[in-house]
Amino acid sequence: MCPDRPWRARGFALISAIFILVVLSALAGFIATVSTTQHVGSALDVMSARAFQASRAGLQWGLFQALQPAPSCVASADIGNFNGIAVTVQCTELATGNGVEAGLGSLYRVTAIACAPAAGTTCPGPAGANGYVERRMTALAER
Repeated sequence: MCPDRPWRARGFALISAIFILVVLSALAGFIATVSTTQHVGSALDVMSARAFQASRAGLQWGLFQALQPAPSCVASADIGNFNGIAVTVQCTELATGNGVEAGLGSLYRVTAIACAPAAGTTCPGPAGANGYVERRMTALAER
């Protein structure tokens, strides 16, 4: 301590310590926010992949139903809830007999919708809700 300035040099370390604490607290908050965002994005990515595979399975199920010798193509069917993902299959008969082209049997459009979290067990659910994932696949089949 200098004898000619005893009161001016006091408290400088305290101000520096408070400044460093504030900066480190802001940095920790930023890191926590980024980490949370990354985890939520990763979870949605996993749910999206599950919904894609469930939609694909629903489409295959619908095509199997439409291509049977005695087709059981229904307007809409909820085929189940798999690991939190609901699957709805819609089947529409577009043309039958020779309606479009000579020799054409029946033409079906099959749509599979998989969503999570589903409102009950029906898809599509409330789009725009937090954590909502939906995948939709459509195929045409001739029998």
